[in-house]
Amino acid sequence: SDFSTTGNTSSRRTRGRKRPPQDIEQEITVDFMTIAKGGSVDLGRIKVDVPAGFPEGKKLRVRGQGENGGDLYVKVNARPHPYFRRDGQNIILDVPLTVSEAGLGCKVDVPTLEGTVTITVPPGTSSGQRLRIRGMGLPGSAGKGDQFCEIKIMLPKQWSSKGKQMLEELAKTEPLQPRDGLGWKT
Repeated sequence: SDFSTTGNTSSRRTRGRKRPPQDIEQEITVDFMTIAKGGSVDLGRIKVDVPAGFPEGKKLRVRGQGENGGDLYVKVNARPHPYFRRDGQNIILDVPLTVSEAGLGCKVDVPTLEGTVTITVPPGTSSGQRLRIRGMGLPGSAGKGDQFCEIKIMLPKQWSSKGKQMLEELAKTEPLQPRDGLGWKT
């Protein structure tokens, strides 16, 4: 044949060979609730199922959807939620309170991934303190996480004269010395 005299038989062999499988990567950003509760994401040619509680930034492997039968790895990111934050399998929610609510204690209706729940804020709760709602976080291999309600005490910028007078009276009787024992040198 004519090919045997050219000495270039390798190009003929590779032309008929199947190209090797190749993995490909893709990055997607989904709603916070898709990661929290799980859901299907349409990538155009295929749909990818994101399991509930999937770790943000981790890659999902979709077998056989890469080049020539390789795998597709999809890195999943989440858009921020308007009020929930994620900490591993736990959910954090900021809960604003007035000084009187925190000082006297109160009941507050708060959102969770499953609906509204009423929490009891004990008297004397400080800003930054966290109240736990067990089992209201994200599912994971070790079970469901928790939801933490982080207390944020809000103060008005302007006080009425009556409110200012009441604060001054409170300051005279207040036993708490919050900076004692910190070792600050002033």
